[in-house]
Amino acid sequence: MYSGQKRAQKLYEILKQTLSDSEVQLWIEGEGVDWSCYVKMAERVCNIACFEPRDGYYIVFMENKSNKATGRTTHIDSNIIQAIKDWIYGHSFNEFYDKFDFINNEKKGLQKFLDASLINYPELKQCTIDFKCQFGDSYFLWFKTQNRACCLRSVNNRICQCEFYSDADWDSSNRALFDLFEEKVPHDVPLDLIIKYWLCDNFMPSQLEQHFLWFKAGKLAHYYELGKRIEGEFILSWEIAIPRIARSIDYILDVFPSMEEDEVFLKYRKAIENKLKFFLEIRNKRYDQKLRIGHAVDTIILSRSRKHGLVNRQAHIIFDFPSDGSLYVNTFYLGKKTESTQEIDTYKVEVQCNDFFYEKAEYTQEIDILLQLLVAQDIT
Repeated sequence: MYSGQKRAQKLYEILKQTLSDSEVQLWIEGEGVDWSCYVKMAERVCNIACFEPRDGYYIVFMENKSNKATGRTTHIDSNIIQAIKDWIYGHSFNEFYDKFDFINNEKKGLQKFLDASLINYPELKQCTIDFKCQFGDSYFLWFKTQNRACCLRSVNNRICQCEFYSDADWDSSNRALFDLFEEKVPHDVPLDLIIKYWLCDNFMPSQLEQHFLWFKAGKLAHYYELGKRIEGEFILSWEIAIPRIARSIDYILDVFPSMEEDEVFLKYRKAIENKLKFFLEIRNKRYDQKLRIGHAVDTIILSRSRKHGLVNRQAHIIFDFPSDGSLYVNTFYLGKKTESTQEIDTYKVEVQCNDFFYEKAEYTQEIDILLQLLVAQDIT
């Protein structure tokens, strides 16, 4: 029997003794490692997911089949049982929400920070302020202006993440200019003041570095100040991908050291070396300034995408390097829009998709032409 199932059954017995009302429904559902204990009365439900001891319990409080609040706890005590009872027996949401600290703990930490920030720096009220639930009990607090934003996350009533953005597109796949918590941050950092400087006073990263000597904005912020934000995004993708390709050999040997002399591994190692040499040559041609590099397992993808990860109908080139030393290339280019209307943006796009095979994986003039065609595509 899995630990989660045992914990669900134990919780079931506790709740059975505590909730004696005949109108309360109580049951267990689960399979494998996933087990939950349910409590229901009228339109209110508690779903208590029971995990391994180190992961504790995750409780979802629902009404009319809609999630109203969540809570995470390492153990079940009288306070948790009381929260379940109060919810099931119909206490008002505001009373219930304020009474139990573990309910929406992350969001409460962010709300506490927000309340203090608006008192300290009323200028922040001009920002668009929004709470967004990423998943479960994980929340983000966003401050937005027309062309800048800050995103914060709290754990245990302490801000643990504060990212600074420069774009009008704020979804999580966009790369932040800098994150204050990537490096050690002094305990007395006036975080709300830094946010004010960024959003309300339009400080540049270098100005923040002058005001706060411990703060280093990083490479992408440097490109932003030079007016080369997109170029910086592309270059940094290469700075991540190239070392990752080089490390892939060492990673296998770390896990399987006995494979060092294996014939299959030696072929794979040669293919990795060919791949690394191939993309270093492309990088030396300065295509890293114009193309994003990404990968899916052993496949390498070049694109004009601003974000990591391709969506449907984005121009790209796919490179595969088999262990025999050959090279497969697939190109996907977009042509011009052939139809459009002013009222509704409906159009057809010419698509050019081709496959190429080369017996030897090497950088050639033909490869260069394919790259030039990709560079001619729009950044999306």
